[in-house]
Amino acid sequence: MNQAEERYERVAIVIPCYNESATLGSIVSACRRFGTVIVVDDGSSDNSAEIARQHGGTVVRTTGRTGYDGAIEHGLRTAYSDGFQIIITIDADGEHDPKLVKDFIQAHDAGADLVIGIRPKPQRIAEWIVCLFCEYRFGVKDILCGMKGMTRSVLKLYLSEDHTNLVNTWPALLWRSKNGNLTQIDVTGTPRQDAPRFQSLIRANLKIAAMLFTISKLPKPRT
Repeated sequence: MNQAEERYERVAIVIPCYNESATLGSIVSACRRFGTVIVVDDGSSDNSAEIARQHGGTVVRTTGRTGYDGAIEHGLRTAYSDGFQIIITIDADGEHDPKLVKDFIQAHDAGADLVIGIRPKPQRIAEWIVCLFCEYRFGVKDILCGMKGMTRSVLKLYLSEDHTNLVNTWPALLWRSKNGNLTQIDVTGTPRQDAPRFQSLIRANLKIAAMLFTISKLPKPRT
């Protein structure tokens, strides 16, 4: 086994999924070159789970419709319990180019515990507000980007307390509030054109905006 193979054996790519049969196969196929792909099926009514397996993914299921937070949470806990050293989250809809997983791994190998993607622009009004606040408070430019990379240290800190993930932001925010290191990488892809699979647009905006109250309680990292 060469060094690259050893490195990728330590990596899990977590993909939350609810009825993503149209795009899931190509995402799983591209990601599995870099590590073990864990597809979290959140009660899909289509054949997403079958497609994931056909393309080399490992499918785990939630207890039902738990939403994006629940699916991500389940995937992170599964990857952590399975002993992976690097856990990268990526959406199933094509918004994040899976080839960038390699860049995330390289950033981790260079010493980053937390790696966060930066999209060309947020997609919702509430996202702009939350992202601007988190950039000011924590130095994170796009906290709501679904493509994130975490080492076990980041997840250990997060799992040590009982807190809702908040749209896959809390592990990163908690880490930064403790002055944890951070690397940020520009991500590209194809923004979703149809309705979000996990929430309606209005509900998503309200949920994201409501996050500010909780986020504002975290201390600003030392400079």
